[in-house]
Amino acid sequence: MTTNRKRRLLFMAGLLVATLATFFSASGMPALAADEPSRFKNVLLSVYPEYDDLLGLGYPNVLVMLDGQIEGANPPVAVRFLVPKSAVMYSAGSGPREKYVGGPPNRKASDIDGWDEISYELKTDSFVVEYYVAIPASPDKDFSVEFIPLFDIDGLVALVQEPHRAADFKVVTQSQPVRQQPFTDAEGFNIQRYSFDTLKSRQSVSFHISYTKNNPTPLIVILVAVVAGLILVTVLYRVLRRPSFRRQNRNRTSSQRLTRKSVGARFCPRCGARLDKSERFCPQCGVKQREQ
Repeated sequence: MTTNRKRRLLFMAGLLVATLATFFSASGMPALAADEPSRFKNVLLSVYPEYDDLLGLGYPNVLVMLDGQIEGANPPVAVRFLVPKSAVMYSAGSGPREKYVGGPPNRKASDIDGWDEISYELKTDSFVVEYYVAIPASPDKDFSVEFIPLFDIDGLVALVQEPHRAADFKVVTQSQPVRQQPFTDAEGFNIQRYSFDTLKSRQSVSFHISYTKNNPTPLIVILVAVVAGLILVTVLYRVLRRPSFRRQNRNRTSSQRLTRKSVGARFCPRCGARLDKSERFCPQCGVKQREQ
């Protein structure tokens, strides 16, 4: 193929692409999917303090879950979220939740101090994000959970769940919600529901949570104590079963019995012969014995 022919083919291909783009724009037909959505909608933020420990972290934590839908793009599309730098990711992926498929997302430091940015390819129009954040281990809990979106949001509902066996549970919101409604779910948890109409990108919503609850002893501590007790019992059993230990114990017992039997006996101070209590002279050497 000559150079001129190649140039003509490239020119024709470029002309075709420009023509199609003009046609789609004039006819109102949707263009190709964007790299990112323009906004989120119907977002559900769930905040569950001390709900579970699926990752086996072994310390009190709060589970934070995000569910929602994208607008302005067709999947597959890239989505991004901010999570606290201390957060331990559980998963992030494509929903809806009943058909959720996900895994570890990409993660890097963000331009906001104390926050990381996670990203992944969303294969449906619904997203799911879940992570854990540590909370105080003392009985008196006092902490905040903050959500900072990277996209505008049309409609946000936040659920803050009260842990079982918690006392003096209180939630204070940073932003005034449009509606607030308490209810009890099917598992018997008391939940505060907060509704917000819209949020702008990087407009944070924060919930200050406080309550009192004694945390049970971590399972790992109980297991260590049980294992240590079993090791101690095994060591003592093996020591007591040793033949040398049994012989020493028998010799000590025999010696104690002889000592007890020898109390009150008389012996000749010269030859050591055993004397009866009535004997005044040693039957072996004839030495006169001291009267007792």
